[in-house]
Amino acid sequence: PTHEFSHPLARVPQSAGYR
Repeated sequence: PTHEFSHPLARVPQSAGYR
């Protein structure tokens, strides 16, 4: 999936609170 490389944060669950 090339889109994963474009959006690395998308792979991380929002619950993790990567913000």
